[in-house]
Amino acid sequence: MSASLFLGRESEPLWSLLDLSPLQLRTSKELLFILAGNVFGVFCAWYKYGDRISRRFFVTSVTSRKNIEELRTSMSELQLPKEHDFKYK
Repeated sequence: MSASLFLGRESEPLWSLLDLSPLQLRTSKELLFILAGNVFGVFCAWYKYGDRISRRFFVTSVTSRKNIEELRTSMSELQLPKEHDFKYK
């Protein structure tokens, strides 16, 4: 059995069943080329800037506790009415 994909019939590969016009074939090749280039660009950017992105968006538990405490103190400083206080909901 060959490495090509078959759809029930062993004499016709899958891509011959699609019967693409030359324009469709060229457009699909260009789309795959653009997609591969974008994936390659994302991998290169992650290799270069991955540490910076991780530090910025993936906060540690110590930092998140600190942010929660800052939020609580700022909420208490606002002196909002009781219906806007998160403790009573």
